[in-house]
Amino acid sequence: MPAKSQEALFAVTMLFERVIWLARRCAILLNPGQAALEQQVGSPAAESTA
Repeated sequence: MPAKSQEALFAVTMLFERVIWLARRCAILLNPGQAALEQQVGSPAAESTA
């Protein structure tokens, strides 16, 4: 794969991951009980917000 295509794919992937992260943060803010549940379970989301 050419370098320009790799850079474009990397940028799109980063943007997609950021959108997913923001959606999860909004969902947790709308449902605070879910955040407590995720912390008890020890999910990756709980580790990244700690």
